[in-house]
Amino acid sequence: MRRFTKLGTRLDLPQIRELNKATDRQLVLRGATLLSMDPDIGDFEVGDIYIRGSKIAAIGRDLSFMVSGNVVAVDATGYIITPGMQDAHRHCWYGQCRRTLPDVSDVREYFALFYNTLTPAFTPEDIYVGTLVSALSAIDSGVTNIHDVLTNNRTADHGDAGIAALRDAGIRGTHVQFGSLTGND
Repeated sequence: MRRFTKLGTRLDLPQIRELNKATDRQLVLRGATLLSMDPDIGDFEVGDIYIRGSKIAAIGRDLSFMVSGNVVAVDATGYIITPGMQDAHRHCWYGQCRRTLPDVSDVREYFALFYNTLTPAFTPEDIYVGTLVSALSAIDSGVTNIHDVLTNNRTADHGDAGIAALRDAGIRGTHVQFGSLTGND
């Protein structure tokens, strides 16, 4: 369980959200296994990362001397920290349909069923929910940058909902829109 502390005081979720908005925030992630993917930095079985604003300012075996004043210490013991991964092609908008596969014979039948039956019913709110679920799932699995492809942008509100969900999730990435595959645009 992560323990967020600021000068020995436990932070609650609203305080953490405010901290994430601060451009001058200072964090020390303590005690994690660090896999830097950088031969000049190396890996640490147990190490710390000092973050100032949105940039990594220092990496080392013990950065406890940096924990003072407004610096927030995060106990990351038992966690592995690696650089974020990138996903070059994702259709986030139908994230709520994950793990569902209709009983079809081939991909043409799937597209006909999915794009002619299901997608016309999607509202902008559905696009938002699917995109948010997908973006948060990406972050949870270590992906911090995505290329999101929306193929069901029936109205400007559909596209705007997808963009809003990416922003709300806090993931970096691009959002690309193509016409609906139904031909009914």
